[in-house]
Amino acid sequence: MASIETRFDWMKLLDIGAFGILTATCFAAPLAISHEVLETSALETVPLETKVHRDWKFRLPAESWKPIGKAIVLPGNGEDVSYRSQLDGTTLAIDCDADGSFDTRIDAESEAVVILVHGSERVALRVRATPDWSYAPASLKSCSIEGTKVALIDQNNNGRFDDFGEDAMVIGVGKTASFLSKVVSVKGKLYSLSVAKDASSLSYAPYEGPTSKVDFDVLTKGKVLAAILKSSDASLSFDVSKSDGEVVEIPTASYVVHSGLLSFGGNQVSVRTGRAQPFTLEAGKTTELRFGGPVRVEFAYAVSGKEYNFSPTDIWYYGRAGEEYFDWQPLGKSPVIAIWDGVAKKKFTEVVFPPNC
Repeated sequence: MASIETRFDWMKLLDIGAFGILTATCFAAPLAISHEVLETSALETVPLETKVHRDWKFRLPAESWKPIGKAIVLPGNGEDVSYRSQLDGTTLAIDCDADGSFDTRIDAESEAVVILVHGSERVALRVRATPDWSYAPASLKSCSIEGTKVALIDQNNNGRFDDFGEDAMVIGVGKTASFLSKVVSVKGKLYSLSVAKDASSLSYAPYEGPTSKVDFDVLTKGKVLAAILKSSDASLSFDVSKSDGEVVEIPTASYVVHSGLLSFGGNQVSVRTGRAQPFTLEAGKTTELRFGGPVRVEFAYAVSGKEYNFSPTDIWYYGRAGEEYFDWQPLGKSPVIAIWDGVAKKKFTEVVFPPNC
């Protein structure tokens, strides 16, 4: 009888073994709580300004690229504005000011930033040809809440910035975004917020609902670049990696691990929900949330005679909370798969995947 185990070069990043333990917890039913901004004397309204980032470095929790087709369509005052596009061989022409004539041509070999004239605003888009001609934002809306920078990003590419749970936002300095949330944490204080439909302004006021605390930690020697939680109703989102080991206070609700990013030296690994279950916070209480090792490794293989066949697409890594680790970078590093004789307790061989798998 043969047995199989794995060993990974990133042992220092996560405590990875062939087998691990996943724990399950039962939680109480979530509370029905409103997070809308109330019309109070403490309400503040600040203007939103457009900022163009030609060298886009932001990490979005659910980045998407929208197919261009025959036009890029953005919402306008009363009606949509259409910016025509036309493919000429491997070059894409775009009408950047919606006047009927093409102003910019983009070669398929490179990703480019295009500036569209949108009323009195300038909208910047990243345009690429692979895997198909599509676009994503290269500009954002910016303001400050109590002296802290806030950036709103049209993550779903519909030209609006008020889609809670779909668009993205960055609080403070840094490039890691969470989802646009109806409650934000600024310098340890919680604020409810709303965004004007035309993205001209943002309003905020001190949050007055029940709160809970999350004690977040990752059992790793690497650095946590992002750990995004999202509420079950999609109205709330927080990057708990910014807690720097401190207990973080957030609104009482039911949350799920959405995404994350870890790094160690030149290595990085992304995180997604995987098998992580929603967890419900209790008002006034602290809940522990742990990522990282021991990590359970699961893989599929087929036996044909004396051959064992493995596929790099059929291997999965799950952490302590059920979170899944994927997209290990740089490419070319492979887990070491050891095949043992379970009776003689003798190792037959070790195999690795080819480079760049």
